[in-house]
Amino acid sequence: MDNFLFLSHLPNRYLLQIEKRFKNDLFPTSQELVRFCLNLQRIEDSTEIPKNAAEKALDLAIESEQICKWEGIHSISFWSEDYPEKLRNIENPPFILFFQGNLPSKNKTLSVVGTRQPDAYGIKSVGSILSKLNTRPIQVVSGLAEGIDSLAHSWACELEIPNWAVLGSGVDVIYPESNKNLARRILKGGGGILSEFAPATKPKPFHFPRRNRIISALSDVLWVVQGTFKSGTRHTIDYACKQSKTVAAVPGEIFNPLSEVPNRLILEGAHSVLCPLDLDLLLASK
Repeated sequence: MDNFLFLSHLPNRYLLQIEKRFKNDLFPTSQELVRFCLNLQRIEDSTEIPKNAAEKALDLAIESEQICKWEGIHSISFWSEDYPEKLRNIENPPFILFFQGNLPSKNKTLSVVGTRQPDAYGIKSVGSILSKLNTRPIQVVSGLAEGIDSLAHSWACELEIPNWAVLGSGVDVIYPESNKNLARRILKGGGGILSEFAPATKPKPFHFPRRNRIISALSDVLWVVQGTFKSGTRHTIDYACKQSKTVAAVPGEIFNPLSEVPNRLILEGAHSVLCPLDLDLLLASK
């Protein structure tokens, strides 16, 4: 068994300890990481963590390895030379990344986020701007959610732009299920499905903020189309700001709740996207 797989099953406190100890270590072996966690378990006196957490993680990792073989899922650790460089230096990086298809390349990356319930203006904005972008080669990243995410993936597939979906579940658990065909199109077009969550992991509400930090980290430009103040899009924006990413937004009608997030972003200094050239120029500057 690849012992790196056990990282995806450890409690968060263990991962924080691993980050402190090993993040700047060039190539610790998987055996070193296992020994570190087993030793941490022995000295751990907190009631928050079960005493058998490390052993349980190893058992679950064996199950994950079997699912990976059955489903054609690959995994890559933080210490691999092929690990996406943009994820390497963020706070709390995913120490193991599961994927189907390919990993993102070093091409210019546009991450697209927004509401799950766009109106006609939001729908038109995604299609009319993505379809006229001149930047090539380019890749698109989003979260495969309903609404703006799905539109971004669909248009990217239509335009033969490689694109990646980052999930809040295992890569073999497509959510929503209605996007299974879209996921197949993404893979067929040379892109990929990514997740830090182990195979067979079901989507849970607290997974999506964690997912969002990966979406923002992979971007050169984060493009916000529509969203209300209650939208989960705000998490992605917060991460993008912490990661010093360029944020752009589509301005909207001031009385439309779906314009609340993008209009506020523009007021606070985000770049306004009025036409495809605006995104082309932002991407060219990266």
